[in-house]
Amino acid sequence: TIPPPVYIEKLLVDGKDIDIGRYTRGREVLKLEAGTQRVEFHYTAVSFINPGRIRFKIRLDGENDNEWKEVGGNRIFNHSGLSPGEHSFEVIGCNADGIWNREGAKLKFNIKPFLHQRPGAYILAGLVILFLVIFFYKRRVRKYKKNQEILRLLVEERTKDLEEAKESAVRANRAKSEFLSHMSHDIR
Repeated sequence: TIPPPVYIEKLLVDGKDIDIGRYTRGREVLKLEAGTQRVEFHYTAVSFINPGRIRFKIRLDGENDNEWKEVGGNRIFNHSGLSPGEHSFEVIGCNADGIWNREGAKLKFNIKPFLHQRPGAYILAGLVILFLVIFFYKRRVRKYKKNQEILRLLVEERTKDLEEAKESAVRANRAKSEFLSHMSHDIR
């Protein structure tokens, strides 16, 4: 016996039917919008001898687990929470005699990332953070220099006051000495 031909019949994206006619050969990539939450694949295989015993294996590349999963006679596969990027859904089937169609059917699709999920957004965020670090560093340095200038002026003012006080004390000391020397001279 020959293996049954396998087809992907329909794709529902967030509940909307998508025309996949030209994408089911696995050559072209179907583009899906950012924020795609749920995909539902409908597939089948054709066998006129005991069609109820057809079994399937599926694989969804681009996610954590790229292994084939046997799903028995189930002809619908749902998946939620796909990450942005390249994915491909593959399905193979076997007939009642256990002969697998290894070629199967394949659908490649790409979920666009949101703006904040793109590599450029990470670069932009890094540049903004770098700009903010530099900005706050320069602001801090300016504040430090301003405080340093205020402190320098304050030190100069206090030094001037101390020098004036010292001169005044020296003059007072001289005056006292002169007074005492005149007094001691007058007393003799």
